[in-house]
Amino acid sequence: MDLLKPCYNILPTAGSPRGSIRSEESKKKISEALKGSKHPNYGKAISLETKKRISETRKGQVFGAAIGKLVEVFDIETNVTKIYASGRLAAKDIGVFPTTIFRAIKSGKPVKKRWPIKYKE
Repeated sequence: MDLLKPCYNILPTAGSPRGSIRSEESKKKISEALKGSKHPNYGKAISLETKKRISETRKGQVFGAAIGKLVEVFDIETNVTKIYASGRLAAKDIGVFPTTIFRAIKSGKPVKKRWPIKYKE
């Protein structure tokens, strides 16, 4: 369907809301429609087993930290190694896009010929 480039479809990908931009009014309507008793999980109790599983998966996480693999960044110029909670945090500190970090890890090439990056195990 996307190959045909239909003129009436306002979304970039047919059948998917991805890429659509909603107005503040639309966001507010959606929010109101899912509040209270209208929410799909309203009135449902979480079992103790489920709570325990959630607790186990969150153990060791730092509150407020990004969830991801530990990333080790070595600075060739200063000979300093830093460890980040995720590739996105490393990208923010270095000043590059997160995709740059993930490509560097995959290729093994340093970012800007200065920062070799790898996952910390």
